[in-house]
Amino acid sequence: MKPIIPMRPEDLPQQRVTPVVILPPQPPQFHARCHWESELAERHRPKKMPKTARFLGTLEWAWGVMHDHVSPYFISTNRGRTHWLLWSHSYDDNECDWVDRLCAYAPKKSVPQKTAAIYLVLEDLRSDAAARKLDQFHWIGAEGLLSVPELLAIAREVWP
Repeated sequence: MKPIIPMRPEDLPQQRVTPVVILPPQPPQFHARCHWESELAERHRPKKMPKTARFLGTLEWAWGVMHDHVSPYFISTNRGRTHWLLWSHSYDDNECDWVDRLCAYAPKKSVPQKTAAIYLVLEDLRSDAAARKLDQFHWIGAEGLLSVPELLAIAREVWP
């Protein structure tokens, strides 16, 4: 899975004038976590991103000519279909290859895929903003299950 990285401004999805959307309410039983904190969670953790993972969208940061970050997000379930899993498929300059990183997870219960995707991305960005002082992404490289207005609504929650 190699994401397409737009090389020209006209390749980006339209994101200047977008409708303001309100995120669906977070289900009370849905609590996303960004770290595998228990042995129980380790049991449900896959070794790599499944090929059936669904593309959510790509967020990009560009701090300088040689200092940037591209983060395509994907959602899947574990093998037992008991947990939603959020994956980032990023390019690792040290390995010179694309690397899958498990970013967040939550028990699946009866939470729809799109709602889970919204709150898993939200939790991952909040965690990075707090731990690494990550600023808001500079643009959206592609939309998938999550649209540009939804990704911007997530950003408003993380960086008010």
